[in-house]
Amino acid sequence: MGDSGIKYRIEPSSEGAPTMSVTDEAGRSVYLHSRIDPLREAGTFAGRLNPEKYDTLIILGCALGYHCLPVKDNLSRYTRIIIIDPLQGIEGELEKNAATRFLVSSNINRLFGLPAEEVQSILPDLVNLEGGRGVQVLEHVPSLRAFPAYYGVIKKTIARIINKQAGNLATVSAFGARYLRNCLLNLRNLSACRPVSCLQNSFPGRPAMVITSGPSLEDKLPTIARIHNSTVVISVDSALPVLSRAGIRPDIVVSIDPQPHIHEHFHHSPCRDFLPVYALSSHPLAVAHYPGLISLNSHPLAQLIEEMYPEKTGSIDSRTGTVTGDALACARYLGCTVIALIGFDSSFPGFSIYARGSAYQRRFGAYFQNRTSPIEKRNLDYIMTSSRKLKRDGLHTRRAFLQYRELVEGFALSDKNHRIISISPSGLPMEKVTRMEIGEFEQMYCRGAFDKTGIIGSRLDAAPRMNEIIELTALEKLLRNTRLREELVRASLTSGTAEALHRKTDRYFEALHGV
Repeated sequence: MGDSGIKYRIEPSSEGAPTMSVTDEAGRSVYLHSRIDPLREAGTFAGRLNPEKYDTLIILGCALGYHCLPVKDNLSRYTRIIIIDPLQGIEGELEKNAATRFLVSSNINRLFGLPAEEVQSILPDLVNLEGGRGVQVLEHVPSLRAFPAYYGVIKKTIARIINKQAGNLATVSAFGARYLRNCLLNLRNLSACRPVSCLQNSFPGRPAMVITSGPSLEDKLPTIARIHNSTVVISVDSALPVLSRAGIRPDIVVSIDPQPHIHEHFHHSPCRDFLPVYALSSHPLAVAHYPGLISLNSHPLAQLIEEMYPEKTGSIDSRTGTVTGDALACARYLGCTVIALIGFDSSFPGFSIYARGSAYQRRFGAYFQNRTSPIEKRNLDYIMTSSRKLKRDGLHTRRAFLQYRELVEGFALSDKNHRIISISPSGLPMEKVTRMEIGEFEQMYCRGAFDKTGIIGSRLDAAPRMNEIIELTALEKLLRNTRLREELVRASLTSGTAEALHRKTDRYFEALHGV
């Protein structure tokens, strides 16, 4: 029996090699290897190992390791090998077994006897797609049958890590040069901006509403209008036109997109009395026209600035890669302890794409609507094409939506001191996040109006400008160092980016002249 509490027993097989039985999740005694000749399992993975295509190998289920024997001849062909098993103490059994002893002595990452939650926290540091060929996952079927819940969690974790890293690599590949260009151009805008750190803990214990632009936002607008003076209202940029159309002024608008169309969200919002919070890599057009607060994210240039001037600027980076996650992080950063998330649908409820009044919906209607094909039909056509008939709980969705939902849910559950509540989405709810009707949120947490404008105004008045924090001359001089500049470009782009793109980014540094 292992220290993990899972009972297992080692006994000789008919052919003499040791075999193993365990008590599975249902309380039954089952064998993980043959009782007759467990060494026959050496052929289980034969022909399935593919080090030519993948450089990382993950094996789910080890037990006594007979199925792993083909790995012995391929150890040097994989950059990394990871074996996961809930049984604790099996390293000692492997040491005793001449056939599978290599699993202990070799340079293999063994995650044995660990709770699924601990494996979840370790795996992201072990699995890295950057510069690699890919990840191969092989399963020991008897182990997965014995512990389906345990391995179910692990498989979801692996899928999430791969999807996130693949998405991040795709984003960097598509936008890496643009991110770098935006960061450099935004150095010109620093004199009009202040650091997000000036609002840290400005609303301790206050409730907040984080508002996104999903279709379920529409029927919440009357209540939001009624209670918005009793909560801190944080909007993602795409929801700003919807709120403005309803006469609702958000206190803060979070905008992180590197593309120029984010300017459209602000342009269609007649009320200007809101405070934008941008990532350093946000598109400079919006930052120049609607100056606000700057937050440092994980971009290499932002990290360089943080290293030069530590804890001066502040960050609301949620590490989810989503504006919704960063808006929730902003609410936490302000000290809000109860945060209502509104309009986060992760699907197309009611065959709608966005809430009415959003810049996306307005542009979509302007481009495609005509007398014979109204916007409702165009929406349906878009949904059927975009979702590729993917459904969850009867709702059309996209794989990207499901990935965003999982990332945001993980962030929502990561801090027990800040309660995040999903306000009755008509789309796909987050599975483990508390759901509540907006009326219930109003009754429980909205205790009356407070002077948000005065609090924010006093913080801004006392805050320095970004160019007073960052000595731009020193930063420019540092970035003119050829070696440092090359390192910054390499870190900003994927390893497979064409050399021509590297040369193109050199021109972006011309933006440093006269900042």
